[in-house]
Amino acid sequence: LIELKSQRIEAGTPITLSTKEPTWKINKFDVIRRTGYLDKQGRQALKIILSTRGYNPKGYKLEIRGVFRKRIAIIHRKLGEVCFFDFGKLMTIIRAKLGENVLLVLAEVKKKGDNEYFNYKEATYFSGFKERAFKDMIKDGRIIWEFRLHLKSDTAIRDHGSGFRTARRNLSTMYDKEI
Repeated sequence: LIELKSQRIEAGTPITLSTKEPTWKINKFDVIRRTGYLDKQGRQALKIILSTRGYNPKGYKLEIRGVFRKRIAIIHRKLGEVCFFDFGKLMTIIRAKLGENVLLVLAEVKKKGDNEYFNYKEATYFSGFKERAFKDMIKDGRIIWEFRLHLKSDTAIRDHGSGFRTARRNLSTMYDKEI
């Protein structure tokens, strides 16, 4: 199996590695309501980027915690640990998704009217996933967590694919081989 990732050549946005849902210690709805903000559509939202490099402007950060550092925690400055990932379970999901084979394809884009046309210019094949490198990249902030949540109503939450992400230049660090 090969995981296919594609991106516009000129894009500077991070590549999504996994969209696994964390284990919530505090009710997710309450977290969004208490620490979110009103987005452009007037909805209570929590669309923020977190890393281990320190607290972001909304008071969140990632932290590796636990005996033997087996947990990646999402910490809020006032609320404390709001949710977390068990590192072993996360690695099982990451290995299943990114596994041994990832193909990154880059394309130039032209717009004509309402249509976009893609010219695929280059492809890079990565193999031999390195779990240790993944963990090190979280520790040093090269892998980030991005919340992309908003409240749809008083009872419903819309998740636009919150997940672990990194810059495409970092992919080679996570693999033994690059072709």
